[in-house]
Amino acid sequence: MDLYRCIELLYQIIYLDETHSKLALKVDRTDFLIAIENDLKWKPKERTSLIKIFNDTPSLHISAINKAVKETVPNIKDYGNWLYDLRCNIVHLKSIQRQFELKDNNWEQIIFGTSELLCYWYNKYPNFN
Repeated sequence: MDLYRCIELLYQIIYLDETHSKLALKVDRTDFLIAIENDLKWKPKERTSLIKIFNDTPSLHISAINKAVKETVPNIKDYGNWLYDLRCNIVHLKSIQRQFELKDNNWEQIIFGTSELLCYWYNKYPNFN
């Protein structure tokens, strides 16, 4: 869950980075994001944010997650949606609603893949400035 919390910190930046650049603002990205959240009370939706992060991450950096998902649910196409459902299953103890059959190696792939995804994004936005 700690790795997922690091993903959550990216939700705003992936939506507002392009806007920040287009407006050629003199304020840094971090202050811009804080102002958007505090002044407008805007927060991106979790599911769509995770899907966007997943879709915008180069495949090299999510291959381990993709492999785990393919091994678990071979016919699935939307990996970001699946990952969000897994997160909800854990956080909200909703295993009754949807079962996830994961082996130890699948968990290892998901953890490793999430670390790779985070390294890509945090290297792209060091300090969000």
